[in-house]
Amino acid sequence: MQTPVVYRGIIYASTNAGVLNAYDARSGKKLYEQRLGDGKTGFTSSPVAADGKVYVTSEEGETFVVRHGPEFELLSKNAVGEIVLSTPAISNKVVYLRTRHHLVAIGD
Repeated sequence: MQTPVVYRGIIYASTNAGVLNAYDARSGKKLYEQRLGDGKTGFTSSPVAADGKVYVTSEEGETFVVRHGPEFELLSKNAVGEIVLSTPAISNKVVYLRTRHHLVAIGD
């Protein structure tokens, strides 16, 4: 079960089916609801946020990078080619993904 993330005044919550919802943290008003992916893969990990971006990773290992803000904007999709069930971690501008067999670090 995913845990929502609150980032700069917006609550981001994803569902098992890959639907990302964004809410204003003060009023609770829904800002948007957007499906990520094709609707055929599951999403187990929680969204994480840093540096003006929200990261949501599917069980198939594809990470969707969304611009933080009141309107949905997909910046990129990145696949690691392995199953990912854990929530990514972010530290010092590096995103860490634990796949079934590896620890992947993505950064400059």
